[in-house]
Amino acid sequence: MKASSRLAIRVRRAWPRLCVVALTGAMVIPQCAGAAPVLPRPHIARQGGNLVPNASARTASTWSLIGDAVYDAAESRTSDGSGSIRLMTPYYDADGGYVEESGRAHSDYMPIAGGGRHTLAFYAKTNSGPTYVTAMVSIHDANRGFLRNLPGGRYGTTKDGVWQECVLPVFIPEEAVYVRVAAVKMADTRPGGQVWVDDFYFGTGVGFERPPAAKRAFNGSHVRVDGLGNFEIVRSGEWTPFFPLCIYSDNHRDPSVYSRQGWNTIIWTSAVSQVQAAKDAVSDFNPDGMLAGFQLAQYTFPAGWAYGDVDDLRTQLDRIFAAGLAENLLLYYWDNENSYDQWDVPARVIAAVDSIDADATGGRRRPVYALQGNYGIARVHASRGMADVSGTYVGGGADATGGAGSGDFDGLLVLDQLEGQTTPAAFAQFNGVTGPGDMRLRLYSAILLGAKGMGYWRDCYQGCGDGFQASVGPVDSKEWWPDFPTLRSEVDALLPLIRQPHWTAWSVEADPANAVRVGGRDLDGDGHLILVNQTSEAQTVTLTVAGMAYAAVAAVDYFSGREIANVVDGSFVVHLPAIGIGSGTQVMRLASSRQEDGVSGDYPGQQRGR
Repeated sequence: MKASSRLAIRVRRAWPRLCVVALTGAMVIPQCAGAAPVLPRPHIARQGGNLVPNASARTASTWSLIGDAVYDAAESRTSDGSGSIRLMTPYYDADGGYVEESGRAHSDYMPIAGGGRHTLAFYAKTNSGPTYVTAMVSIHDANRGFLRNLPGGRYGTTKDGVWQECVLPVFIPEEAVYVRVAAVKMADTRPGGQVWVDDFYFGTGVGFERPPAAKRAFNGSHVRVDGLGNFEIVRSGEWTPFFPLCIYSDNHRDPSVYSRQGWNTIIWTSAVSQVQAAKDAVSDFNPDGMLAGFQLAQYTFPAGWAYGDVDDLRTQLDRIFAAGLAENLLLYYWDNENSYDQWDVPARVIAAVDSIDADATGGRRRPVYALQGNYGIARVHASRGMADVSGTYVGGGADATGGAGSGDFDGLLVLDQLEGQTTPAAFAQFNGVTGPGDMRLRLYSAILLGAKGMGYWRDCYQGCGDGFQASVGPVDSKEWWPDFPTLRSEVDALLPLIRQPHWTAWSVEADPANAVRVGGRDLDGDGHLILVNQTSEAQTVTLTVAGMAYAAVAAVDYFSGREIANVVDGSFVVHLPAIGIGSGTQVMRLASSRQEDGVSGDYPGQQRGR
């Protein structure tokens, strides 16, 4: 490892060798010999009261039904006969044009006091699917004048004929005095698709009425992913834990530039020469070279140069395997956030991948990772065998509104919690990363919320055009670039902690709550905390822990073993520097005794973290 990125690491790194898969009522969990039982995935319930008038659509009253949207008294999610709203014509036609008679349902105006995190939810049922519906929130001034729409998200169901909850977290700006919620028919994949919507909800906080679905592990013969989203790969004949740090390369730069900086995967490859270049990118970080993701977009997008060309797909993969590069192929990457009216061709492409990349017993070797720009579609692909791993965009800043309307990092939460969504929410996707501390903020915040890998779009090194060049490249000119070797070293050291469930039986509160994100982990019987400063200013944070099985007396830096603060009655104070190069994050172990192995020094209240 390069001297410039070394850390004083004093953590236990023994990996359990014997694991079985246990089924619980809420998820698939790997249980390892000698490990404590894992708590089931918690259900994050709705927090606020419902503000939507006539939320169950007992009549068409208070609803503006536009185009061919109609009140349907014969269909209801519940047996009370309250009815629902049926949407038939998509908002856009095949040419992307506006359709006047498209099915849209808008609620009445709802007064709202102040901004902050809110949840729009409703139930949907479809036919002739996959069929999609879009959720939206519009904000209005004191005179009910329209100000703007917040970003929305598309949703589908696991199969036709079942009612399933759709959830859209949004961040409401302070200037909103009234809001309206809407459901809009979108993107037929079959002729005559229809969707019914019922039982709307809009309230404060982020929560779900239905519990989360069990997550399905992928047990490939070369790559496997557990129900938490943790990757393992075969190296030297043994299963080895792996945290994908993926970069989208334009495949014009020498990949050694990425490898020396700490990246371990080039996710955007499509030819044997590109996978070979990744393997050849040997560094202190990656002594066996980098891994590669094989992209599928050129086969699944109508505008792709090989759209639907399964023969070319087979040719490219056969060349990679014949060149002895199988061990350097991590996954198949499906960027599926466009062309929602497509179904038959992507389904044929994914089936071909499953057939081509099979071992001698017919079992699959590597997973398909689908980037869910609209995370409400993840359960559609999961239920139909189209994807094995999911991920979504993660923005920056405590109050940012990210892709698909998520309140910043809430997209990962929805992927994890949404009814019927069975693929592990493993990946955080980072676009538009700017500023010296933005990569650290996003990566640590995503890990805190359960991410087990990340992708950065992209290194625009050559021939990207002025617009792309200004926004995404070249990557080594970014202000955060010098921090990445340190981030890689920290991720390597944190891997035993990262691989644990991102929930605990105990709780922690931070004050001030909006300036710092905090989350808990359990490892080897000890509670741990991950803190991320969300601001460009230093923060003094009071942390209060409740419900632990032991009384913590000290907060100890995870990396160095140095004591950070005294813990008195579950509370202590931490000083976090502003988010920046090597600063603004803190990982700590809550120790029950200062005489424990690995604890050194007695520095009450002193901040030793980054």
